[in-house]
Order: sequence, then structure tokens, then C-alpha cells
Amino acid sequence: MTKELLNKPLLACIEASGLTREELARRCEVNAKSIWMWTHRGQIPHMRTQLLAAAALGVNRTYLWPETSKQATIASDADFVARYENRGLVPADLWSSPARQAREQISVAAYASLLWCQTSPGLLDNLKERADHGVAIRIALGDPDSDAVARRGQEEGIDMGARIRNTFKFIEPIVDHPGIEVRQHDTTLYNSYYIADSVMLVNSHSLGVQACNAPVLHFQRVTTGHSFDFYQGNFEYIWGQAKPHAG
Repeated sequence: MTKELLNKPLLACIEASGLTREELARRCEVNAKSIWMWTHRGQIPHMRTQLLAAAALGVNRTYLWPETSKQATIASDADFVARYENRGLVPADLWSSPARQAREQISVAAYASLLWCQTSPGLLDNLKERADHGVAIRIALGDPDSDAVARRGQEEGIDMGARIRNTFKFIEPIVDHPGIEVRQHDTTLYNSYYIADSVMLVNSHSLGVQACNAPVLHFQRVTTGHSFDFYQGNFEYIWGQAKPHAG
């Protein structure tokens, strides 16, 4: 008989959250049996799934799986490609080329994301074409009427709500296109994310600094890396909090 290896921190957090095994499984994009394997067999899921579980339960990933903390500390930075001092220094083709070639996902989480729209020729046609070929396209922009957006606008000295409305107007032709999902969020955004399959651009945000003047990190997913999965998990958290765009 197989001995049970109880993950007591995980069991306690699930109980405290009020989530059923099935509900947690849906949030982690796995089946309910996987949750049981984590709690009763000591199985450790993939990094991205750990991050989804931690976000759903509102705790740090290493609290649920403390044995991974050392691994996280020594994780390779092999997925890091480059750092650009601001968005203007990012090669123009890096904003558009990965999205043109995507085969699995195009995922964006930002407030306004006007630069992405303005520096990607034929963006809307490309997104529709990629969606028609089965690429999952998810775009999460800020809720222009939210407190978080108003606060960021005040901090940066701009009308952030107006910028977001301009972006929504720009992408309006694709909002109802099959395979393209557009949401709006009211999270405090610490980074903006632009993901096309294994390529990711992370635009960091700093208090009082317009996002266009903040650094951009370029990552390429590799099996020995850690950062790509970390930031992908954060995108998934934002996406999970976002609500459908009403138009």
C-alpha cells in the first residue's frame, strides 16, 4: 500500500480558502485528481501551476512547497535575453514579429498599451489571422473608471483613463472576433506583459515614472529558466481577476 505524504500547508490553505478541490483545479487548469496528488502523494507540480495555485490561495508558492525554495534561489537566468532602458530602445520588430509568428498564445496585460498598438503595423489584421489559426489571444487592459487607473494617472501626470479608452476604441474591430478575448482589470499593475509563445517583454513600472520611460526586460522561455514562468504566472493572476470588456 502506498504511504500517504501529506502536504499539510497546502491542505490547510485549501481549507482556509473555502475552495473545493474541483474549484482549485479549475483555477490551476488541472483536473481534481492532480490536487489530490499534491495534497496526499507529495507530488510537486510544474512551476507555472505552483504559481497559479499560490495566487488562488493567496499565499507564497514556497509556503505550499517549501522544498522548492532552494531551487528557486539558485534558478538559472538562462531565459533572460536583454534589458532595455526604456520602451523606445526596444527594437521595433520585437514588438510585432513574435505576435506574427505565434502558434499558441498571444497574451497582453497592461493599462493602455498604446505603444504596442502604434508600433505594430497591421496589428489588428494579424491578431484576427492568428486567432483564425487557433492561437489563443488574451488582452487585458485597465478599467478606465477604476481607482487603480486614476491613481496611476495621477502618479504619472497623465490622463490614463483617456489613453485606455483610445486603445479600446482602436481594438474595437476585433473585440468580438472568435478566438480573441478582451478583458479589463483594476489591479495595481507592477509590470506590463507582452507574451507571444516563448517570447516575453516585461515593462516594469516605477512610482512617478511614465511606463514608456521605465526598463523593459526580454525573456525567452527555456527549460532551465525560472523568470519566464514566474511572470507568466503573474499574467495569469491578472487575467483571472479581470472582467469581460463590455464594449
